[in-house]
Amino acid sequence: MGTSISDLLDCASLREGQVISGDSGLDRVASSVTVGEVPDIGEWLSGGEIVLTTFFATPSDKKARLQFVTSIIESRAAALIIKLGRYIDHIDPEIVEIADQHEFPVIEIPPEVRWTHLIQEITERIQGSLALELRRSTEIHERLLQVVLEGGDLRRICEVSSYLQSCPVAIVDQFGLAFATSSGSIDEFSELVGDVIAGTATDNNDRKRIRIDMSGGQHLHYQPIVAGSEYLGGVVSVHKRRQIGVLDERALEHTATVAAIEISRQRLLLETEIRLGADFLDSILEERKEPSELLRRAGLLGFHLAKDGISLVIQLSPDKATEVVRTVRRLLNELTEGSMTTIKGDTIYSLIPLPAGTGGDDALDWVRSFAGRLRHDIAWRSDSADFRMGVGGVYKDPARLGSSIREAVVAAELSSRLDPGAQGVTAFKDVGAYRLLLRFMQTNPDELKALYKDSLDTVIAYDQVRGTNLLGTLETYFEMNESVNRTAERLFTHRHTVRYRLERIKELSGLDVNSSDGRETLSLAVKARHLIEGAINHEAIPS
Repeated sequence: MGTSISDLLDCASLREGQVISGDSGLDRVASSVTVGEVPDIGEWLSGGEIVLTTFFATPSDKKARLQFVTSIIESRAAALIIKLGRYIDHIDPEIVEIADQHEFPVIEIPPEVRWTHLIQEITERIQGSLALELRRSTEIHERLLQVVLEGGDLRRICEVSSYLQSCPVAIVDQFGLAFATSSGSIDEFSELVGDVIAGTATDNNDRKRIRIDMSGGQHLHYQPIVAGSEYLGGVVSVHKRRQIGVLDERALEHTATVAAIEISRQRLLLETEIRLGADFLDSILEERKEPSELLRRAGLLGFHLAKDGISLVIQLSPDKATEVVRTVRRLLNELTEGSMTTIKGDTIYSLIPLPAGTGGDDALDWVRSFAGRLRHDIAWRSDSADFRMGVGGVYKDPARLGSSIREAVVAAELSSRLDPGAQGVTAFKDVGAYRLLLRFMQTNPDELKALYKDSLDTVIAYDQVRGTNLLGTLETYFEMNESVNRTAERLFTHRHTVRYRLERIKELSGLDVNSSDGRETLSLAVKARHLIEGAINHEAIPS
């Protein structure tokens, strides 16, 4: 704590003084004042001092004077005040130059100014400033803490901190993704400082407050948020000043403290909601409850299932699911009310009440728009943006929930094989014959397995013995809409080779892709194999 050099310049003893270098550092904060007349003064400083000198120790040694000033600068002193006329008559140009380079204020005062008067005035000013800062710091902490006690969220904390600092403020997680901002949308904040914050958050291993000078004369100040020994993220303020005042520093620190409290509280709530949501999801899938009971339980948990909705599943690696589910929840809360989001294994499940007037294709477009925002918001998290999304059919009552969720899982499982379309979302309604095969697999899996084995066993055996790729060629042929030329391009082979392989499949299976019956049977057999043999993970499909 202390007061800035610029605020001290109106002291009576300094009014006749002149700033001769380092004027860009006048916002440096002074915590004390001392007389420095020994050559090794730098070893006795702890930072923040205003050093007074006449160069008594080095009156005739220009090199020693430069070393004297350099040591003061390196000791993180706040400023140097030099009295001329007694031991030296002018300040060396080299001192002026090095002080400018380090934005270190050097002030020249007339010989008649008494050290005792100057020290008294500066000390009184600093002490008065310290008392005011202590009082204001307490007020800042109490005001921010009151936000949490009154149930305010991270957005409200940002707004109060922004008011206290008179600048934009954001609270970000450990990956640089914004929890909340003081004004405007999170997307606007991301465009302003997103890339800078992403690197700052992940690279700040020491968890110290840092400053980053940005383009356009803006300066980003980052205060880590730590609870115990756990790093939770940071508070970001964007100032037009390179050096911020002490009260702004206190506001950043107190904001980080109350943000840690609120983030920890939200994390506990999230973990509880996930557990409750997972149990509720089991009730839906296992059909343990009547629709009326599901609606009642949903209402108690804050889920709105009485209106038209849609199911969405997101499949990704288990270690990424927990960090992504928060983003899913935040975006859904911004777009609609009463959604449910939970995690089971490597899958995030969401039941989403649709906005009024949204249905049919509009519902799918709405989900695709949401998926685009989701990918954008987590794009900084390396491979955590690599996930599959599936959408089930619109449900109009709780009895339809389980089927809609299963459809969404199948759509997600198929997304890596089918063209996922707009922004990586695969809709169950677009998966064609898989819809029928799925229902057949759930009622008569042995018959479905017989369908593909009777049709493809000889082809698979041939590939295994000869090391050929007949089955892969057939799958690609159907994926390319039965185009020989496109199949050849995809497989980097000649179209005559593709025709030869299709003819060989006909000889082995007795099914001709050029006849309607043979083509349909082979296509269904390939899809049945995907469902049963792991091209689709049928274990991921809730029973």
